[in-house]
Amino acid sequence: MSETDPMSINERRKYLHKMWERYRKSSRGEKGRLLDEMEQITGMHRKALIRELTGRLSRKKRAREQGPVYGAIVADAVRVIARSGLPNPCSSNRKCPPHSQKGNGSFGNIFF
Repeated sequence: MSETDPMSINERRKYLHKMWERYRKSSRGEKGRLLDEMEQITGMHRKALIRELTGRLSRKKRAREQGPVYGAIVADAVRVIARSGLPNPCSSNRKCPPHSQKGNGSFGNIFF
């Protein structure tokens, strides 16, 4: 990282972790000066810095993992379409890949 590049998230977290002890022990006036310094170095807004420094600095784990979005019926239908060897549908605002432009476009007897 050069001096002009913005800090990455991990670099910013390391810096805030080091500054946390100084911020916690400082008086009100010193906290203002520390916030000014941290604002200049990290490029974060003052309120965001205060939230980070008064909250927990460790990253939170997800409460629960994200489950499947569609049911089994939809997943089975997608599997049937994928295995049929038919061309992939393309969005109207994107250019279709060459393999999807061939074919007759009929889906045959697919039952849902």
